[in-house]
Amino acid sequence: MLLINSRIIPLPSPPPTLLHLHKTTPCSTKLLANKFIPCIRRKRKWMPHTLMIKVSSSSSAVENHPPATVSPGSQGAVEVIRSFYAGINSHDLASVELFIAEKCVYEDLMFPRPFVGRKAFLEAYKSFVDSMSMDLQLVIDDIASNEESSTVGVAWHFEWKGKVFPYSKGCSFYRLQMVDGIRQIIYGRDVAEPSIKLGEAGLAAMKGVMWLLQQFPQLEDQL
Repeated sequence: MLLINSRIIPLPSPPPTLLHLHKTTPCSTKLLANKFIPCIRRKRKWMPHTLMIKVSSSSSAVENHPPATVSPGSQGAVEVIRSFYAGINSHDLASVELFIAEKCVYEDLMFPRPFVGRKAFLEAYKSFVDSMSMDLQLVIDDIASNEESSTVGVAWHFEWKGKVFPYSKGCSFYRLQMVDGIRQIIYGRDVAEPSIKLGEAGLAAMKGVMWLLQQFPQLEDQL
């Protein structure tokens, strides 16, 4: 009888499963018994940041402002003209005087000669204000300026209780300068809409004047 000597050799027990805890992002982790598969880190793509700048613009229509409560010297040319118009609308000639230079020259093309000096300027506006009702208001349609040269152009019209007054459109030009630290109007010109529209007749009259000057050059001295 053949006996086979046998030995029982215990098999080694498998090691405990290793648990590796990782965040699910940005890498991926797999847990397997007796085996750990390392995660593969994903490269992040660089995304450029875009800086957006919002630019707001104001409407060309300009509302009237109340009379100025600060010195004209601390205001820009446009603000001075706005405050000047507001003083006219409120019939506040005392506030208007602050914006007029002592040697101001004012041309209203409805009159044959300019008004020279602050006193003459204020007298002209006093006559205008005295004949104007508070229901008639000067409204700014558009205003533009060159702050470097302190010049301002204004397109305007009159309104009666909020309704456009007939034959009341006009344009104005102003030049301002600093006088003793105060920004004041040194020159102004108003061009008002004529109540009588010459149209083609006006062009014909201009053509006739030019013909006379060409035929009689000595008339140029009368201009």
